[in-house]
Formats: sequence, C-alpha cells, structure tokens
Amino acid sequence: MKIAKAKEDGARVHIQIALAHEACAAASERYIGLNVPRWRVLHYLSKVGTATQKEICQRVELDGWAVTRAVKPLEQHGLIQRNLDSEDNRLRRVVITDKGREWYAKAKVRRTSFLKHALHDLSQNELDVLEALLLRIESNIHNEDLTT
Repeated sequence: MKIAKAKEDGARVHIQIALAHEACAAASERYIGLNVPRWRVLHYLSKVGTATQKEICQRVELDGWAVTRAVKPLEQHGLIQRNLDSEDNRLRRVVITDKGREWYAKAKVRRTSFLKHALHDLSQNELDVLEALLLRIESNIHNEDLTT
C-alpha cells in the first residue's frame, strides 16, 4: 500500500510541477512582455553585450532552435541585431541594441514585480528548500544511472 501511495504522490507532484511551470511561464510573459526563452537571451545579452548564437545556447541552456526562435522576434523589434562575426564569417554575432538595453531595464522592473507577486508569502527558508528540491529533481532527471 505504501509503494502504491508513493507512486501516486510522485505522479501528483509531476503534474503539479508541470502546471506550475505552465502558469509561471504564461504569467511571466504577461508581466514582462517576453516569453521565457526571449527573456533569457535578452538578459544574457544585457550582461555581455554581444555573443554568438552558439555561445548564447551554451550560457542560457537552450538548444539552437530555441535560440533562433527567440532571436528572430527580438531582432524584428529592434532589441538586438545579428551581424557576421568580423573574425569568422561563418558565425553570426548577436548584439543588444540601445533600444534593447532600455527595454530590458524596464522589463527587469516588471520581472521583479512578477516575482514578488508569484512568491508572495513564501519565506526565505521555503524558497531555499523549494530551490534545493527542484535542483535535486533536475539532477535526478539528468542522472543516466536512474533511467534504467
């Protein structure tokens, strides 16, 4: 009976994580005005100024297609530019524009507001525990020894 209950609880946790992720992503986009991948790209570029798309993939932990899908609308809105790398014409450098920096500064304030709203009534200890648990779950998922 305990084993069946534990498996059932695991399924409920999995569903709750998925629902929380969907709700968080949708609300974040409403508050900030960017979906999560676009936010991650713009946030990274706000720190480094310029990077290749490959570097962005590695730093923000998104695959190449996700970065390409994130970069294109950012470029269309004038928040970034893509240029050929001056040292290697095979590479495209992504550069945050002045408009992108201004937009990012405003979006960062909206993001802070969103996080205050989303994390309302959670103590620092609860946030620390939640983060540690989520990191453990992610580690378990990536641990190939546990997949067999």
